[in-house]
Amino acid sequence: MNEEQRVVTSFQQPLLDCLRAARILPTVVLRSEDEALLLGRLLEAAGYSAVEVLLRDPGAWKSATALKASFPSLVVGMGTLKSRADIEKAHKLGLDFGVSPGFQGDLWAFAEERAFAYLPGFSTASELMAIEARGALCAKFFPAEALGPAYLTQVMAAFPGMSIVPSGGLRQEHVPLFKKITQVICLSGSWMLGGWDSKQVYPAELLASLKTLKADLC
Repeated sequence: MNEEQRVVTSFQQPLLDCLRAARILPTVVLRSEDEALLLGRLLEAAGYSAVEVLLRDPGAWKSATALKASFPSLVVGMGTLKSRADIEKAHKLGLDFGVSPGFQGDLWAFAEERAFAYLPGFSTASELMAIEARGALCAKFFPAEALGPAYLTQVMAAFPGMSIVPSGGLRQEHVPLFKKITQVICLSGSWMLGGWDSKQVYPAELLASLKTLKADLC
């Protein structure tokens, strides 16, 4: 499919622009509003512009909305969305975007109907073909560490026009290998928050490492 034949879906464009500018998308499990506020202060101090809260704890929704309310300039998304109800809730709560670990056409259509910025996931060329056919501009590669940068490089040779966000168990030593792939616009994961454990004061060493990572990737 060449660029003239490809149907472009504009509702994903703001998310694409955001991820391209951010270069790093931390993912985090939050259990309370207090944790959310601490994380917001950390990311603000480190100069990060976006974050994905994973839907893996009952407190995730309240934490994500508290984060967005307290740090309005921070782009806050909800990850691990697996149903229409999840997408609807993220949209109604005013979160900036949603992320899924895989792809289902009905979830894409549901998000598109609401013009809700949405990042579907893929792990195979077949899934990415289905995503591209919907007019997507970008997608999440998951689980990135398990499948590896060599695998992604091979897959992306057939998709020169897609933008990709690797995520899932990324290790620091493999970050440069994923970064080298032309279509990778942003790296996502929790590895950079390894020293953060929701204490009332985050370690100075963690803040310094986040700033260094941002400087290296941006």
